[in-house]
Amino acid sequence: MIRYLEANDFDRGFFECLSALKPSQMSRDDFENMLHVRITNGIETAVMIDDDVVIGTASWIIEPKFLHGGSNVVHVEDVAVLKERQGEGIGRQLMDYIIGEAQAYKLILDCSEHNVPFYEKCGLHRDGVCMRVNF
Repeated sequence: MIRYLEANDFDRGFFECLSALKPSQMSRDDFENMLHVRITNGIETAVMIDDDVVIGTASWIIEPKFLHGGSNVVHVEDVAVLKERQGEGIGRQLMDYIIGEAQAYKLILDCSEHNVPFYEKCGLHRDGVCMRVNF
């Protein structure tokens, strides 16, 4: 089942799932505060639940553009699948969910080179160059 992230997902292994990208954790209070801030700012996060455990997650932001007649672009971040469940099509289902939810003229994301084949299977293609500065 795919649904939006909720506060009780803290206890369902949300951070264990997210750790497939990078080890991460925070207190329950900080998690609930962050969830509130994200929802208030229009940041969507979906989770896939199996047997009351978070096995996949992905987040996205919808940006209304001045260009393209006010159409939207969807920015996808933090697509993660619980390490022991990778290869089962969970990431693909999450991407299909986001693509289905997106009412936009394009969807974009940045990924590591080794993840390119996965995203190509999801219907995305290489386009442009990602630039970055860390603070």
